Amino acid sequence: MRKLRKSKQDVIDQERQLAARTCIDAATAQEISLAEQAFIHAAR
Repeated sequence: MRKLRKSKQDVIDQERQLAARTCIDAATAQEISLAEQAFIHAAR
């Protein structure tokens, strides 16, 4: 029973880490998108 609880907590922790990475990746992707838009605007 104890192993099940621990593995459950490990899964929850892993999901939280993945969610945090996704948020960071989304913010980074938005920054890149804004930089691309600025470059295209400057190129015109």
